[in-house]
Amino acid sequence: MVNQRPVLGLVYKLCEMLEAEGVVYCHWKSNVALERSATGENDLDLLVDRASAQRFTEILWRCGFKEARLPSERQIPGILDYYGYDAEGDRLVHVHAHYQLVLGHDATKNYHVPIEKPFLASSTQSELFRVPAPEFEFVLFVIRMALKHSTWAAILGRQPGLSAGEQQELVYLQARVNKAQVHKILAEHLPGLDVTVFEGY
Repeated sequence: MVNQRPVLGLVYKLCEMLEAEGVVYCHWKSNVALERSATGENDLDLLVDRASAQRFTEILWRCGFKEARLPSERQIPGILDYYGYDAEGDRLVHVHAHYQLVLGHDATKNYHVPIEKPFLASSTQSELFRVPAPEFEFVLFVIRMALKHSTWAAILGRQPGLSAGEQQELVYLQARVNKAQVHKILAEHLPGLDVTVFEGY
């Protein structure tokens, strides 16, 4: 992994322990910028299988992470936040732990996409994190963007198109996906979605 900054020791230790203890998880989105997660510049968006929840939480505590709860009205079911401090890098590490895939606009995440099991089953070990198959990541990217930008703000022109970062993520995924595999995922796991929507990306 090529970084301008080195991988934080706390992040490395966490990933090493998750792999060693067989926790079923993956870094599920924005994997175009994994190096930013490795250096603590981005959150660690980790999808965790519920059967691994206790081991995952124990590892976080052993690494010195503490849970931080949002006010009840801002809490999202199945998503928890943990913070740890890397002393050597003098940086906080934010683990955004997802036990289910809840998507939507940043202020109103309220759509559950029930494909956690196959999504996690597709994951493989990268140099540091486990990551999903690009086809699964692409499917969720398209759903995320549709939910995020299909709002009155977008319709009225106040949030036009994809941001530069989102465009970069799209190009990254397009270069890696097999379209036939995308169609297979949709047919098997999300048959209610229109395939043509995904062809438009």
